[in-house]
Amino acid sequence: MKKSIYVTARLEAVVSPHDLTLLEYVSALRRSVIATVFAERRRGISLAQIVVHVREMVRLRAEATDPLAQTSSLAFRAISKSAVGWCIDAYLPPVADRSHDRFPLRSPT
Repeated sequence: MKKSIYVTARLEAVVSPHDLTLLEYVSALRRSVIATVFAERRRGISLAQIVVHVREMVRLRAEATDPLAQTSSLAFRAISKSAVGWCIDAYLPPVADRSHDRFPLRSPT
C-alpha cells in the first residue's frame, strides 16, 4: 500500500469507534470516493472538480442526518477533509521510494 502524501484529518479524534453507522458510512464513502476518482479521471475530469463533487457528497449526507443525532458538524468536517485526502491519494500516481529505486533519475557523472 502506498504511503499518503496528504495528511488527512484524524477521524479517530471525532468519530467514535462505537458509532457503527457512522463508521460504515465512512468505509462506504472511502470506497465510493476511490471509485469516483478512477471513473472521473478516465473521463478527463480535473482533480479540483472531483474534490468539489466529493465534498458535495459529504454535505448532502450531513444535511440528511437527523439534527437530534449525536453526529456533530465537527465529525462531518473531519470526514470531508479525509475524503479530500482520499481523492488526492487516488488521483495522483504513487510516489517512488528513492531509497529502493534501482534506476535513479540523476546521472552518476
